[in-house]
Amino acid sequence: MLIAVRALAKSEGIEDALLAEWGRSQPALLKRDLSGSIAKAWRFAGEMHEISKTFQDNDLPHGFHAAAADLYEALGPFKDKWDVTLEEALEMLARSANEPGR
Repeated sequence: MLIAVRALAKSEGIEDALLAEWGRSQPALLKRDLSGSIAKAWRFAGEMHEISKTFQDNDLPHGFHAAAADLYEALGPFKDKWDVTLEEALEMLARSANEPGR
């Protein structure tokens, strides 16, 4: 979720403001190393689809897990790339979010 929020902020041009706010209100977030999450995100897409379907089949809100699957799939190009930086992943996500038709 942190990666998605950062990608949205970058896409909207407000990343500096978000980071400043987190620095004041949630300083621990700025210290989190998310690189491991990026390298293994691909593993969780299928699981998120299954959870989403289970929620949907039971007439419960399922959008959160469907969106998580989309994010994990978008990070797929970084599969097992443990040297990818958060900035590289955010750039890629922000570019794909701004592509026509998205």
